[in-house]
Amino acid sequence: MSATDRDLEMMAWLAERDMEAVAHAHAQFTAATDPDEVANLGRTYQRVSRCLRSTLALKMKARQGQADQAARAKILGRRDDFVREQRIETRTRELQDAVERVANAALADPEEREERLTDFDMALDDWIEQPDFITADLDEQVRRACRLLELPEELAHAWRLLPRPVFEDDEAWADDPPPDDADAEPLPRRDSG
Repeated sequence: MSATDRDLEMMAWLAERDMEAVAHAHAQFTAATDPDEVANLGRTYQRVSRCLRSTLALKMKARQGQADQAARAKILGRRDDFVREQRIETRTRELQDAVERVANAALADPEEREERLTDFDMALDDWIEQPDFITADLDEQVRRACRLLELPEELAHAWRLLPRPVFEDDEAWADDPPPDDADAEPLPRRDSG
């Protein structure tokens, strides 16, 4: 359980009042001369001192709890950022793969195809910044990309059925047999940035 700022504020106020009580009890205790009064004020001083120590201990524990919670949040935030970056990279590759399939099927001219794919990579940089980039429907994103690049809508709907293109820089994989299903491991893709 973590203390709120208000909890810490109240504990600070209480510690101040406890300190005032300790100072008052101490002043009376040291001024007393009657043995019964000294004994009585000694017990009072001991009790209010214990209250102050308890309040200070609770305040320190609450501050430590806040510091621990902040440290955990920072660590989790870094982990969440890392996971988000991985998901962004995966979604980027999925989109590039889908649009490359459609462009390869729709455009016979390699230069025109490469130009459109470059245009898409530039647009993709803006898409990545959108908060719903990794949660949006992949097929809808593919259709949106194909509309942007003026690629046929019917191919955008069927992108999963289209073969993966082989680019010149994919020579190492050119002799490999094509994958028979859409779940096969994707080939390395061009960098979007």
